[in-house]
Amino acid sequence: SARMWPPGHVTAEWFGSDLALRWVRRARKGGDPWLPGEPQHEVTEAYRVQVSAGGTVKRQWGVADSSSIYPESDQAADFPSGGAALIEVAQLGRNGEPGDWTAVNVEIPA
Repeated sequence: SARMWPPGHVTAEWFGSDLALRWVRRARKGGDPWLPGEPQHEVTEAYRVQVSAGGTVKRQWGVADSSSIYPESDQAADFPSGGAALIEVAQLGRNGEPGDWTAVNVEIPA
């Protein structure tokens, strides 16, 4: 089966000390890339979020929605002295494997 397209318009905004992540599901056929894409029946909507620094994965988690929170407690555990985080999101295919990733860079405060 075809690899899932990367999510579009990934954003990371501070919500207090937590980081609110949002993105838009991309369509593979007949969809407008600015809006949520394909009908839900093609594949159950599910994503993997991954946080890394310097090529090392610090944390991964799954979500069933086009948004997630990277809480302050997890940030403190992953970046005790703060630092540059690469946050990536991929939609999961039928096989449960992530498709192509979309990334956003965020500076985690100390």
